[in-house]
Amino acid sequence: MMRALAESPPPDNSFYGLPPQEDLEVQKLWVAEVSTILEGYKVYKTDVHLIKKFLDTRYDFDVYDYYAYDLTLDAMAHFQAGITQTNMEMNKKFMLILQKLYMMFAEENKLTFHREFVKEWQYYPIDYCPYFETLLYKYSETLNLKLNAVCRAPEDIEHDVMEEIRWNLLIAPVNTLLALFKRCVDNPNVIQFTIYLCTHLPALFHDRPLKIYHNELETKRIEPLLCVVFRRFLCSLRCQENTDSQWEILYQLMMAFCDDEKKPLMSCWQLLEVVLNELYTPNRLPTKSVEMLSAMASRILSPENKMKLTFKFATSMRAPQMDCLYLTPTIIIMFLNIMDEYHENKKSIEVIDNCKSCLKSIGERMTEEHLEFDDDTKSRLMEELSKRPWYVEYAVSTWYFALNVEKRRVPTAIFQGICSEDKSPSTSTQKIPEFIEITQKSISKDELPFECLRSLMKLGLFDPECALELLHISPATRIQLDVKDIASMMEFVMKEYFNVKLALVNYECARELMMYILEAFDKPATLDHEEIIKTIIEELPVPVIPREWPRHSAKMEKSLIIQPLEKPRRNSDDPWPPPQKFISLEMRELHAQQKRERDRLYQISVIRTEKAERIHRERWAQDDSIVGWTLDESPPNEPVFLEEKRVESSESTSTSKSSEKKKVKRVKKEEVKEAEPLTEPEPPRQYKSIAVSPERLADPVDPASLAEKLEKVEVDRFAVLRRCTPSEFLEGFNRNSHTIFGGSAKRGGRH
Repeated sequence: MMRALAESPPPDNSFYGLPPQEDLEVQKLWVAEVSTILEGYKVYKTDVHLIKKFLDTRYDFDVYDYYAYDLTLDAMAHFQAGITQTNMEMNKKFMLILQKLYMMFAEENKLTFHREFVKEWQYYPIDYCPYFETLLYKYSETLNLKLNAVCRAPEDIEHDVMEEIRWNLLIAPVNTLLALFKRCVDNPNVIQFTIYLCTHLPALFHDRPLKIYHNELETKRIEPLLCVVFRRFLCSLRCQENTDSQWEILYQLMMAFCDDEKKPLMSCWQLLEVVLNELYTPNRLPTKSVEMLSAMASRILSPENKMKLTFKFATSMRAPQMDCLYLTPTIIIMFLNIMDEYHENKKSIEVIDNCKSCLKSIGERMTEEHLEFDDDTKSRLMEELSKRPWYVEYAVSTWYFALNVEKRRVPTAIFQGICSEDKSPSTSTQKIPEFIEITQKSISKDELPFECLRSLMKLGLFDPECALELLHISPATRIQLDVKDIASMMEFVMKEYFNVKLALVNYECARELMMYILEAFDKPATLDHEEIIKTIIEELPVPVIPREWPRHSAKMEKSLIIQPLEKPRRNSDDPWPPPQKFISLEMRELHAQQKRERDRLYQISVIRTEKAERIHRERWAQDDSIVGWTLDESPPNEPVFLEEKRVESSESTSTSKSSEKKKVKRVKKEEVKEAEPLTEPEPPRQYKSIAVSPERLADPVDPASLAEKLEKVEVDRFAVLRRCTPSEFLEGFNRNSHTIFGGSAKRGGRH
């Protein structure tokens, strides 16, 4: 049995998940050749013949995973050198080499290549994608040919064509996506291909912030790729004539990017921020673009959208602009202003309806988050609402619990109908304090029913739910009207307001509103309510919206970012200085490592400085050819050893003077005498600069005794430089003194 095991052949490479050994040997030589090419680029000495051979040769094998991973890392390590050669042709061939390597990789290795390339691209503070495009041979022509083939057969695309487009998308993502967007709005069948292509290049999407160059019409900021491309493509469409269907297809395309509930290519909340900024920018031509943007915002904010909310709503008008934050007060006033603009010009019914839907949805989401505006923001918003018709103020106050409006304002007709003195006991009295009367002209009792119905219809055409609320508060029994009078009044109000002044509800909502009113005021149902409503709607005039001209904008303004209503100011209660931002553990370790490196470099510089000073002192002390280097007014240079006698004489004179001063004080205490006049001082001694001979530098101490004492201590080579006598110098060593002339650790002195 042992002999059988010994004679059994070893398992082949497939047992270990490896390609055949022959293929591995071929790939080893191939990898060595590629490494040689990359090393040549690294040292800026490229082998032209080897590069040409590599590009012209066709290889029919898939690169082994381990080799592919190593080549990817090597290619990115040499990427900067590869695209900065002195010869532009070599730079283009380097991109061809990377493309050929990319095409030979398996799918998993291609994803690794994507990640490493994006890291290398984003490492630099400037976006070099425009330069990358110049390194691709005939980038625009080749891309157009490939996209034409895709448009001809979107469902049957060759694998090589798709891979080449994906390569272009990786190297030049912005312009490639713009070209794809253009094909999509012309041919909706390309949308599925675009989504599929972007899904297989995840390193560029999924809300990853990227540093991308911006043109003069864009605000510079780091944001996801699709945000930049959508804004730029929207601007290009507004500058030229387009059909309504193209705007609708763009709406479908952007919604398709956000449809995936698990991991969408673009978060719908990130898209909403771009949409709101574009509505905030005064580039509202053509009107179809505003309809598309407002419809997109309405769909994202609607309660039917179950995507997790990743942004927050600001509750102060002074909240600063920051990431993942909607400046709610500014957005509310923006929607109100757009509604006024399109209501006065009668440009679009859809824009007003979408803005109203957005306002209502924001209020509902803020209520779910239990948010409330601060007092200054409440006052500012209520001031803006008071400038609008009463039904707009009433509806917005109802939608936004964040405003915390205790009493809503209603016209006189509704207020008197709710709060009349002869109210039925069955009517709830708890709702009455919630309303305040808007002062109007006096209304007689005969006109009260008609005015009340008119006010309810106005409110109902803006928001049917608010009108139904008032219908439940004010019972129909309080107003006595004939059914025919009710029908004629509704017909008059519908002709006067519906699609003429308000234009804020569709026909279905209007039909539902009139049905509720008839049921409330005509409970016995003496007439067929359906027939009455059908007749009223059939007689309504069809709204005629004038054709917009021109349908494009000749002059575009710079895209803006929503700003707070007022500049943020520091609250007096806030701590000062402001608290430090949270620093992660990794960043703290990095900062500590950087500090240690700075301290190490500082210590090295100190040591080098001390060494330089020591060398300078040694050279100065050992120099025998010392000449006079002092000024004429200064005393001559003498060795410190020759100053011993002078110091002793000065000490004796100082002691004699001190004794004389004491005697003078005693005499003054005994008897006061007149002070003797001081003698005139002698003129200062004039010194001249002389050369110091080596004999004068000799030590007057006995050499034998000095050598005997120096054998017991360490020789100090710098004793000549210190201002002390040789006897003091030796006494200092006998006292075991380690600090001859002092100093500190910071200055380099020893302890």
